[in-house]
Amino acid sequence: GDLQTTFVFKGFDEVRRLGLQTETERVVREAPGIHHGAAAQGDPGLSTTGMLVVDSVVPGSAADAALEAGDVLVRVNGRIVAHFLLLEEML
Repeated sequence: GDLQTTFVFKGFDEVRRLGLQTETERVVREAPGIHHGAAAQGDPGLSTTGMLVVDSVVPGSAADAALEAGDVLVRVNGRIVAHFLLLEEML
């Protein structure tokens, strides 16, 4: 799929300034299967340090009606997504 949207990865400190709630951060940090690389192989010592944030959306695209710059991506189809690789796999 193609969201016609540009995302950037931002650390939790910056995402909190965008309005990320403490409970949402906890859920993302503790979610199984949000990791990539070694963590995807079951290494519990690695975890995410931030989340994906919408940087821009192509005007008139399907995403334009639902997303805007500064939105924090938490879930796609019910699954927590905090890294580009997982987002790409889901699309």
